[in-house]
Amino acid sequence: MQMMDRKLLFVVVFIPFILFAQVERWVYRYDGSLDSTDFATSVIYGADGNIYAGGGSRGNSGYIDATVISLTNSGNERWVYRNSGPTIYDDVVLSIVYGSDGNIYAAGKSYGGSTLDDIIVISLTTSGSERWVYRYNSPGDHIDYAYSIVYGSDGNIYVAGASGGASAGWGDFTVISLTTSGSERWVYTYNGPGNGNDCAYSLVHGSDGNIYAAGRSEGINSLYDFAVVSLTTSGSERWVYRYNGPGNQRDCANSIVYGLDNNIYSAGYGTGSGTREDFTVISLTNSGSERWVYTHNGAENYVDVAKSLVYGSDGNLYAAGHITDTIYYDFAVVSITNSGDERWIYTYEGPANHNGEAFSIARGLDNIIYASGRVAGYHDFIIASLTSSGSEIWVYTYGGIMGGQDNKIIYGQDNNIYLAGMSISSGSREDFVVISLGGVGVEEIESFVINSGVPTIFNGFLHFPEGKNNKVFDITGREVMPDKIKPGIYFIEVDGKITQKVIKIK
Repeated sequence: MQMMDRKLLFVVVFIPFILFAQVERWVYRYDGSLDSTDFATSVIYGADGNIYAGGGSRGNSGYIDATVISLTNSGNERWVYRNSGPTIYDDVVLSIVYGSDGNIYAAGKSYGGSTLDDIIVISLTTSGSERWVYRYNSPGDHIDYAYSIVYGSDGNIYVAGASGGASAGWGDFTVISLTTSGSERWVYTYNGPGNGNDCAYSLVHGSDGNIYAAGRSEGINSLYDFAVVSLTTSGSERWVYRYNGPGNQRDCANSIVYGLDNNIYSAGYGTGSGTREDFTVISLTNSGSERWVYTHNGAENYVDVAKSLVYGSDGNLYAAGHITDTIYYDFAVVSITNSGDERWIYTYEGPANHNGEAFSIARGLDNIIYASGRVAGYHDFIIASLTSSGSEIWVYTYGGIMGGQDNKIIYGQDNNIYLAGMSISSGSREDFVVISLGGVGVEEIESFVINSGVPTIFNGFLHFPEGKNNKVFDITGREVMPDKIKPGIYFIEVDGKITQKVIKIK
């Protein structure tokens, strides 16, 4: 028998073919001591593999305490932290972040008595111990809120919200920076030309090293305008962008991202000529020049709003909110190219054909889009899973008497989905709720022929052929990002064909 040339040896490697299906992993409910109002507003997946959710819970005083709860990724409660503030009144966490220093930072508002609501930032260890609490009371003792918090790549904390102006008492667009030890670095405020209510709702630290905040600012004879402000990390204003839609009415930015292409993208709404609020996404250069404005007016010519935005690794944008295509709001996701062209629109009415809307959106490491919100009025949570081309993979709903208030979704590094919000169940009032889903199920086996029987062993970074369409799959057949490769076995696809087996050792 003739001996086979080892260089021509073909190896059949079996790789699972992935069929997608949602699986509810667990539901965690927290009912505070008074069996009263408890709710989650934000959730993060920590670098330590645990879940941290922020919100509020009514305490023994009868008022709401700022609350942070930590869970294992299997849904077991690790600890509950509550902060009632200096006086007896409502306090709440509205945004939370896991710092690269391994600590938790939560921002929101806390009632200070004569100072009314103050901006609050709380830092906790991952074991739930309080490190420090920072409070900001604006000049004149007016109402102050923090809506967004980020941990900068420079190792500082940045918070965006609103604070009362020194004279009129109207809200000013506000960004505050703190050190990780809780010391105030600087406070930036912007009072728009209309000298009215201005507010920052979303914040990002760009990879260019600058800060970008988005919200609204009152104009002169234009109600309020869609506003984006850029600052240096030392708090100096770089530029202010304002957009007054053709309807000269209400315009607002709710979400902002810094794209992989080094441009700025912000989503919200703008009032068109002869329409109500239109679903709006605006792109700017990082020097503040307008690149394009995308708007969508639903069939009912009524209120259409974008609430949350992500920039995909495929270079496209995905915005979640609602579009009014019937007499009710529809849960909606819109995809746009980074040049401003509409790719597709997905809407979901739900079985009861009542108001529905999306509040939050995430793009998974599996390149799937996950959007969360509510359907059937206020009654059901919804998570819709979509391909990057806009095809529906699955829809998950979670009810109770009321399960669909404002909620937040994230895709964890463990490849599971986490949703935080509020839900009423039989026999209780509103509960603080965190839900976890597994997004992928392995259903059948498919084989690929690889042209070499000898795998390549490497450490560090994986190098690809230039000018090719390269992808990486793990041993389950799941595509992984090249910069997320951990030690293990992987398969390289070049221009649609599996060509190489590799083993990363460290």
